[in-house]
Amino acid sequence: MTLGSIGVYVHLHNDSPLSVRQSPRVKTSRSPATPRAHVSPLPPSGGSSGGCQILRGDTTKYFDYTGGAKPQERVYVDRCAETVPKAMTDATLSDHIQFALSGGNAAVFSMIVGASNLPSALRMNTFLRALNHLEELIAKSCSDMSVSYVMLGLTDKDCVNLATEVKIPLSQLSDKFDAQHRITTSVADISDLLRQDVRLPFLVSIRLTTMEPTPRAGHLCLIDLGAPILGTTITPAVPLPGISKSVQNLVKVAHILVGQDKVFHAPTHDTPLTLLTQDLVGGQAKTSFLFHLATEQSSPSELLTLLDFFAALSKMRCRQVINRVDPRVSQLHTQVAQSEAKHVALRGEIRKLQGIMVEQESITARVQAQFEEQAVSHRKHLEECSSQIVDLQQQLEHERAKKFDQAAAAWAAEKLLLEDEIRETKVLLLHIETEAERAKSSAQGGKNDVDKLGRRFLTVQDDYIEVYEKYTKLKSTHSGLTKKFTDLQGQLDEQLGSLESERGELRTANDFLTSRLDEAKADQYKLQNQLTKFQERCEAAQQQAKQARADYDLLRDRMQELDKERQSERQRADEARANQAKLQEQIKGLDETCTNERLRSSVLEGQIAELRWQLSQAKRESPELAAPQVPIKVSKSRSWHQANSVESEMVPESAATVDIDSEVEGATGSPLAAQSGGGTKRAASSSPEMEPATLPEETALRGRKRKKQKQKQAAKELEEISEAAPPQRLLRRSLKAGISFYAEDKWDDGIEDSDEQSLIQSESSPERPKRKGRATKRKSQSDDNYDEGDSDEQPLSEPELSLDAPKRRGRPPKRMSQSGDNYDEGDSTEQPLIEP
Repeated sequence: MTLGSIGVYVHLHNDSPLSVRQSPRVKTSRSPATPRAHVSPLPPSGGSSGGCQILRGDTTKYFDYTGGAKPQERVYVDRCAETVPKAMTDATLSDHIQFALSGGNAAVFSMIVGASNLPSALRMNTFLRALNHLEELIAKSCSDMSVSYVMLGLTDKDCVNLATEVKIPLSQLSDKFDAQHRITTSVADISDLLRQDVRLPFLVSIRLTTMEPTPRAGHLCLIDLGAPILGTTITPAVPLPGISKSVQNLVKVAHILVGQDKVFHAPTHDTPLTLLTQDLVGGQAKTSFLFHLATEQSSPSELLTLLDFFAALSKMRCRQVINRVDPRVSQLHTQVAQSEAKHVALRGEIRKLQGIMVEQESITARVQAQFEEQAVSHRKHLEECSSQIVDLQQQLEHERAKKFDQAAAAWAAEKLLLEDEIRETKVLLLHIETEAERAKSSAQGGKNDVDKLGRRFLTVQDDYIEVYEKYTKLKSTHSGLTKKFTDLQGQLDEQLGSLESERGELRTANDFLTSRLDEAKADQYKLQNQLTKFQERCEAAQQQAKQARADYDLLRDRMQELDKERQSERQRADEARANQAKLQEQIKGLDETCTNERLRSSVLEGQIAELRWQLSQAKRESPELAAPQVPIKVSKSRSWHQANSVESEMVPESAATVDIDSEVEGATGSPLAAQSGGGTKRAASSSPEMEPATLPEETALRGRKRKKQKQKQAAKELEEISEAAPPQRLLRRSLKAGISFYAEDKWDDGIEDSDEQSLIQSESSPERPKRKGRATKRKSQSDDNYDEGDSDEQPLSEPELSLDAPKRRGRPPKRMSQSGDNYDEGDSTEQPLIEP
């Protein structure tokens, strides 16, 4: 994380009515700068005495201004030029874009001051150049980067998505801002939007996300603030143009953040502009402001407000942080993308199935209507056919009966006629026969009558022949009528058979249509079942989508909690660093104290050595000093040379000298007692029997073995602690172990020296009696510390170790042979001194 200031760049428009006069060149160590120009606004009629002086150039960029009783102030800017490319160079834009591609937040603000008719192409020039740089860098080195954008029109109350014309109120802006982003395949789409005529001041938010080699998410914002009013010259009755209220609120927030206004809360949630840019101004971003300065109607108050805004922006510091993406966030995004893809696929499938279902319903309805129409038409046709068949049958039967009746009547009439004629003929034949018989009978009477009868017979015979011919003709006519009747009956039978066949065909057609209608009803039932299943799947998909949305909300809340925990961890880390710095200072102080104590101990050891030498000299000169010594009382806060002075006062004249070895042994106790923590008290032995003394070689060997065992045990404990303990606890245990080793080294060195001295004394005085009694171990929490009574510097016991304890560097120097460093100055008790 690095701290960076907000860049302030000024473009002086050529159409500015400010008076410009040339000034000498600016001398710098680099190449000569371009001439500067002093620009002073014309004072208004009857206005204040305030003034402004603008100096611009390639190396020196600042504004000198005064206002009323205020002293002259100077405000520096990053660059001040007459053209946009010189005011904000390509290198500056490239730095912002590189920072956004590396995973940081970058923003470029553009604002017009004093001129509302600045060409749109001039305003968009900087943004278009930035987008061209972004497209080139993505194509060059970041081909796998995902780009999403949103373009919002800004007002004082709400925002408008310029792509969808959907308004977003201020209360829902923070929730719906990320949801408005849509993925694009080319940055040229954003450039095309900027080249269009934009009606409102706008904000273009571009998200740059990549997962390789490390997950990171950058954010590039291009904000156009339009031409707001900064001063207070306009009366409240006149509405402010554009987003003047939002920009004035942004100026207020900037002054609050730099500490010029004593306000504990910045109004960042009052307008959409400050809500969307709260992380870009004074937050974690690399931010620059580009001001197009062209005062058509110069207002001193507005210009002074602008210069105060310059000063606030130049004093503001931003934390330029790379946004590292948590792998869980990438997994969450992949899960959300997968769930959204599944949701979209399910919605597409639902729409497809709904279309198929609607189409099937329409087809089913159409087929059912056709079937119903065909069934109705077939029923009508069948009814018509059946009625026609009945009519034909009735007509045929009627005609048949009529013709049969007519033929029967004619045949009966002809039969009657024929019977009459036959009867008449028979009568005639009988008459003829009678006449023939009569003629025969009369023939006998005369030949004339025979001739007459012959002629009469011939005439009767001719009549008979004619009658017979008529009879044959009538018979042939009867046979013809009978044949015609049979033919008519056959035709009627054929027509009845054809009608019956047509009736069967109509019945089969009706059965077929009925089966088709049943199949259509079954298909309709199946389609209804499929529709219900599709609806159930749609409901399940909607529930899954709701569950995925709920999971997404939970994960987003968890991410916010993780961000809060991360911020708290950062705060705790800062506090730990501050505590560490304090501990280091305390350690340095304790090191100095230890150094002073070592110097004091070395001085005391020298004094003790000198006293020993004097004592040995006195023993050599006067052997009468071997008288029994009296017990002395040693206080807590006295050193060894003070104790010696007290002994010399308490010993009688017959025993003027005191064995300092016995004093040391009486004060410190046995080496075992000293090693177990010190602080033991040696009581005077009342019985005459004494325990045998421990040899110095065995004592030293036992102390070395005990030291090695303790070192191994401490190393083993450190290994166990390093596997499971946190770093602070491990540091605390290591400090404990280090101080215990330091105490053991001092004690072992004291044992070795004391063993050597005791060996020398045993050789010089072999008749020394054995001492009875052992030093009792004190109930302490550690075996490595020793008790020094109420002295000023107390050694730290092992349970009392903390991070405040200093780190001991190196081993301290060994103490002298019989120094009193390991003696017990606990309670002031009388210690018996045994003299050989």
